[in-house]
Amino acid sequence: MKNVIYLPFVSILKVSCIGLLILSQYACRQSENKGNESHQLSVVEAKGYKTPADSLEPPKVIPVTAADFKITTVGALKSIPANTNIYAAIAKKPFKLSTPTVCTLGKDSFLLPVVSEAIDSQITVGPREVVVAKDMAIKDPNPANFSYYSKLQGLRHPSVRALIQDKAGNIWIGMRGGGLSRFDGQNFTHFSNMPATNGNRVMTLIEDRSGNMWFGSEKEGLFKYDGQHFRYIIDKKKTPMGHVRSMLQDRKGAIWFGTTKGGIGQYDGKNFTIYSTKQGLSSNAVRHLIEDRQGNIWIATEKGVDKFDGKSFTHYTKQNGLPAQGIRCLLEDKAGNIWMGTDSTGVIKYDGIQFLNFTQKEGLSHNAISTLLEDRAGNVWLGTEGAGAIKYDGKQFTHYNQKEGFPDREVLCMLEDRSGNIWFGNYGSLTKLSGIPFNHFTDKEGLLFNRNWSILEDKKGNMWFGSQAGLCKYDGKQFTHYTSIKGLPSPQTVRSMVEDRQGNIWLGLGDGGGGFAKFDGKKFYYFKDPRSERGNAIQDIMEDRHGNLWMANYGSGVYKYDGKSITVFTTKQGLPSNITNSLTEDRNGNIWIGTSDGGIAKYDGKQFTCYTTKDGLPHNSVWTSHEDKAGNIWFGTSEGTARYDGKYFTAFTQKEGLSEHYPLTLTEDHEGNMWFITRNGLNKLPKEKARKSYLKTTPNASGIDENLNLFKSFGYGDGFLGMGGQSGNTIITDQAGNIWACSNDRVTVYYTNREMKKNAPPKTRLTGISLYNEPVDWNTLINNPDTSIVLGNGVQVGDIRVDSTIKWQALPGGLSLPYDNNYLTFHFIGITMHQSDKVKYRYFLEGNDRNWSSLSSSNRASYSNLSPGRYTFKVKALSSVGEWSNEYQYTFTIRPPWWATWWAYLIYTLLFLSGLRAYIVFRSRQLLKKNQMLEHKVNIRTRELEQSLSKLKSTQAQLIQSEKMASLGELTAGIAHEIQNPLNFVNNFSEMSVELAQELKEEVVKPEIDKEAILDLVTDLSQNQQKINHHGKRASSIVKGMLEHSRAGMSTKELTDLNKLADESLRLSYHGLRAKDKDGSATRFNSDYELIMDKYLPKIEVVPQEIGRVLLNLINNAFYAVNARRDCASAVQNAADVNYSPKVVVSTQVIDNQVIIQVKDNGIGMSEATKAKIFQPFFTTKPTGEGTGLGLSLAYDIVTKGHGGTIECESVEGEGTTFIVRLPIKQQ
Repeated sequence: MKNVIYLPFVSILKVSCIGLLILSQYACRQSENKGNESHQLSVVEAKGYKTPADSLEPPKVIPVTAADFKITTVGALKSIPANTNIYAAIAKKPFKLSTPTVCTLGKDSFLLPVVSEAIDSQITVGPREVVVAKDMAIKDPNPANFSYYSKLQGLRHPSVRALIQDKAGNIWIGMRGGGLSRFDGQNFTHFSNMPATNGNRVMTLIEDRSGNMWFGSEKEGLFKYDGQHFRYIIDKKKTPMGHVRSMLQDRKGAIWFGTTKGGIGQYDGKNFTIYSTKQGLSSNAVRHLIEDRQGNIWIATEKGVDKFDGKSFTHYTKQNGLPAQGIRCLLEDKAGNIWMGTDSTGVIKYDGIQFLNFTQKEGLSHNAISTLLEDRAGNVWLGTEGAGAIKYDGKQFTHYNQKEGFPDREVLCMLEDRSGNIWFGNYGSLTKLSGIPFNHFTDKEGLLFNRNWSILEDKKGNMWFGSQAGLCKYDGKQFTHYTSIKGLPSPQTVRSMVEDRQGNIWLGLGDGGGGFAKFDGKKFYYFKDPRSERGNAIQDIMEDRHGNLWMANYGSGVYKYDGKSITVFTTKQGLPSNITNSLTEDRNGNIWIGTSDGGIAKYDGKQFTCYTTKDGLPHNSVWTSHEDKAGNIWFGTSEGTARYDGKYFTAFTQKEGLSEHYPLTLTEDHEGNMWFITRNGLNKLPKEKARKSYLKTTPNASGIDENLNLFKSFGYGDGFLGMGGQSGNTIITDQAGNIWACSNDRVTVYYTNREMKKNAPPKTRLTGISLYNEPVDWNTLINNPDTSIVLGNGVQVGDIRVDSTIKWQALPGGLSLPYDNNYLTFHFIGITMHQSDKVKYRYFLEGNDRNWSSLSSSNRASYSNLSPGRYTFKVKALSSVGEWSNEYQYTFTIRPPWWATWWAYLIYTLLFLSGLRAYIVFRSRQLLKKNQMLEHKVNIRTRELEQSLSKLKSTQAQLIQSEKMASLGELTAGIAHEIQNPLNFVNNFSEMSVELAQELKEEVVKPEIDKEAILDLVTDLSQNQQKINHHGKRASSIVKGMLEHSRAGMSTKELTDLNKLADESLRLSYHGLRAKDKDGSATRFNSDYELIMDKYLPKIEVVPQEIGRVLLNLINNAFYAVNARRDCASAVQNAADVNYSPKVVVSTQVIDNQVIIQVKDNGIGMSEATKAKIFQPFFTTKPTGEGTGLGLSLAYDIVTKGHGGTIECESVEGEGTTFIVRLPIKQQ
C-alpha cells in the first residue's frame, strides 16, 4: 500500500519541479539599464605659493621721456560706407476707398451656391522614405545667417510651394514635383509616390483642428492624410474647377479652398458648396484665401480682392480705390489690417478705411510680392518673385537677398516655426533664417581685415578692430581704416587696445617692432620696446585705477607705465613665466596676470602669489581673464575655463558642455551671463549657473544635477559662421548689450536683445521600433499573428501580435512579442527646430530598468531577452536651452512560453495539489500510528511529571518554610533577650514589694503607729507595683509584636509606621544574633548599629509582617557581612583592617512621593558577578547549611510585586553594601 501511494507522488512532484525550475531560469534573463552615473565638477581650494623675498631682485625701472615717442600725424582718411540692407519706409499718400460693389447671393442676377455630394475614397501611395538630413548649406557671404536644404541635404525636390508646422512640431513641405514631406528637425520623411496628385504636385497645405493634414494639388479635389491613410475627396458632379491653390479651415470647422478655374469651394465633411462668378465672385481664378477675425473670408484674385461674409461678396478693385488689380496673397496682421501682395505693384495695407501702397520707391527691393507672413514680434515679411525676402518693422524695410546669404531670388511660401526661425520655400531650396540673431562683417561689408586680434568699444560707442593690416573704426554706419600709410606706426599689427580716462586709445603692437602707441584722434605716439630686438608682442594692455598702464608682453614679462617710467616685472621679481598673455585688475586693486605654462600670478603691489594646476587650474597656460560683477575672476586656459571665488577654483570643461576644451577669450554681458569663444563656436554660461556654488562636502568634487550641460553653444549650424577664433581681447559686450566676437575670417555680432528668452520644449515621439536592428512593416502584421517575416538581415521572426498601427508614427498598437523574439530597438526624437542636433535624451523601461538612463545624444535604445510581462517605455528630451519635453510612453507586452502561461500554471497547480493530497494521505496514516504511540508515552510521562511536580512543590514549600523558620528562630532569640530585661525588673521589684509588705505588717502591730513610716512604705510599695506593671506591659508588647511578625496567611495592608518597624527589626536582628552567639570568644558577634529616622516620615499602607520580614532579612545580611569582614581581617591580620569597626546603618527618608529605606553596611561587599545574581532564587554566598538562597528572592517579590516598589543594591567589593528599598506613599 505504501508503494501505491508514494510512487505517483514522486512522479507528479518531479514534473512540477521541472516546470518551475525552467520558469525560474527563464525569468532570470533580463536586460537592465544601470542608470545614471554622477558627474563631478572639479572644485579645489587654492593655496598658491610665493617666491621667498630673499631670492627676488627689485624690478628694473626704465625712464621714459617725450623724446622716446615717435609721433606721426594721421593723414587724410577715407570712410567706407557699410554695406546695408536696411531702407527707411518712405511715407506715401494713401488711397481713399470709394463705395465697393456688393453682390448678394440669390439676388439680382446672382445665383445661390451649388451644393453637391462629396465622394471620399482611400488612395494608395508608395512607401514612405526616411532620409537623414545632412548639415544645412550656406552661401558665402552670409552676414544675415541663412542656411538651406536642397536635394544634396535630403530634400526630395527643390521647388517648395507650401509649408506648415503641425501640432507635434514637424514641418510639412509641399513640393511641385516632389509630393509631400515631413521634417522633424533631423530627418525627412518623403511621401512621394502619389499618382493621384498629378505628378506629386502639392501646392497648398493646412492642418485642421483634429490634426489631419489637407493639401491641394494640380488636380481637382482635396487630399487628406489622417496619419494612416491618404484620402481623395472630389465633387460627385465633377464640376470643372482646376487645381487647388489655397485652403483654410474656418472657425466652424469647414474646409475652404480656392481653385484656378472654378472659384472657391466649401467642404463640410459631406458636401461641397461651390461659389463662382455666378454667385458674385469677381473672378474664378482664385489665388489665396484668409479668414479675418470677424469670420469673413477674403479672396485674392487676378481682378482684385473679394470679401465674403456668408451672404454677399464685397469687391475691392481699382475702380473703388485699390492701387492694384492682380492680388497674389493676403495677410491679416495682429492689428486687424489686411495686407495684399500684388503682381507688380508692391504690397498694399488696408486698415478698413484707406489703402497704403509700398513699392520699390518706398523701400521695397521688388514689386512682385508672392507671399506674406507676420512673425511673433509683429514684423511683416514679404516674399518676392525676384529679390528674396523683405522684413518690415513698421518703420523700415530690411532686404534679404543673395548679398545677405539668401540662396534664391524667388520666395514661394513662408513659415515661422515655434522656435522663431523663418522658413522660406524657394524654387531651388528650403531656406531657414535662424531665430538666433547673428550678424557678420567681413571686408565685403567694409571691414579692413577679416582676421582681427583685438576689439574695443570707446565711450562714444564706436567699435575698434585691431589686425595685422592696422586699425579699423566702425561707427554703425561706415568703416574708417588706419594703416601705416595713414600714420599708424609700423609694424602695424594691433594685438591689444584700451581707452584711457582721457579718451586716448592705447595700442599694444607686435610682430616685428613690438612696443605700444597712443592715439588721441589726430596723432599716433609710438614707443618701441627697448628690451627686445625682435619686439615681443603686447598681448594685453590695461589701465588700473591709478591711471597706470599695464602691458602683458609675450616674452619680457609685465610692464607698468606711469607716464614717466616703465617698471618691468619678470621671473626675477616672482612672475612664474615671462610669457604673459592677459591682465585683469580686481575690485581690491590686485593685478591678475595670465602666463604661458606658468599659471596665474596675482600682484598685490608688493609681491606675486602664483596659482597653478595644483590649485585647481585646468591648465597652466592662461590666455584671457575677466572679473565678473560678483567679484569672481574667470580665466581661459588651454583645457577649459576656471572661476576663482577668492578661495576655490571651479573648472568648466567640455564635460560640462563647453563646445571645445580651449576657450580662447571670454566676457560678461549686462545680465551677468558669461560668454566664451572656442574653435568650435560661441558658448553662453547663464548667470545662475556661472555664479552657482558647486562645492560639496568634499572640496575637490561636486555634482551637477541630472548631468545637464551647463553651456548653451552656438556653432556653424546655429549661425555662428566664424572659422576658429583668436585668443586675447577678441570678445566684448557693447553698451547695448550685444556680443562682438572676432574669428579667423570675420567679425560676428550676437544681438542679445533679439534673443528668444524661452523656446518651446521639444515634442518627444517614437519614430520607429525595429526588431534585430531591422525595420518592420507593422501593417502586414495587423491581426495576423501567424505571419512569419524575414528581416533585412536574414533573421526570421514570427508569432508577433499587432492590433493596429498608431497614427502619424507608424508604430504597432497593442504590440505583443514572444519570449524568444524580443530583441527590439526604440528610435525616438525630440522634435524642435532650435538646435535640433543638440537635443539630448533620457529613457526608462518600466518593468525592467531601475533608473533613468544617463543623459545622451543617442536617439535609440535597445533591449533583449526581456522576461514575460507588461512594459512601458518612457523617453523625454532636453533642448539645448535646458527645456524638458513631456514624457512619451509606449506600452507593449512580452508573452511567456507555453510552460509559463496561465494554463500551464494551472496544470502545475493541479499536479502539485494532487501530489500533495496523495502525500498527505500517505503521511496521515503513518502519523496516526505514531500519534497513538506518542499518546501512550505522553500519558506515562505526564504521570511521572505530575509526581515530580508534586515533589518539587513540596520541596519548595519546605525550603520557603525553612527560610521563614530560620528567620523566626533569629527573631525568637532576639525577643527572648528583649523579654528577659522586663522580667528581671518584675522579679526584682516583686521581691522588694514582699519585703516592704513585711515591714508594713510590723509597723501596724506596733502599739504606736507611726503614720509617716506607714505612708512611706505604702508609697514605695505603690511605686514598685507601677514599675512591675510597666515592665509587664513591655513584655506583653514584645510578645504581641512577635505574634504579629510570625503570623501566617495575613496579607492585609494597613497604615504602618515604618520608623517603628525599622527600629524593631534592627533591634530584634541585633539581639537575636547576639543571643545566638554566646561562646564568649573574641570572635563573638559584635557590631555598632545606628538608626537614622526621618521624623516627618508618613505612615503608608503596607503589609507590616511582609515588610518587617524584608527589613529583618536585609539587616541580618548586613550584620553577617560586617561580621564576615571582621573575621577575615582577624584571620589574615590585615594591617589595613586593624582599626576596622563594623557598623550597620538603617535610615528612612521621603523623596519624590516615595519612602526610601536604606540598609547600609561596611562589610565585605560584592563583586559585579555576585550582585547580578543575588535576587535569583536559591543563590547564596553563605556556606552550605547557613542559607537557603531564598531570602532576597522573597524580599524582591514582596517589595516589587506585593507593594509596587523597587529594591536595589549598590556594592563595592571590600568596602560595603547598601540595599535601597523604595515604596510608593500612595500604592495602587
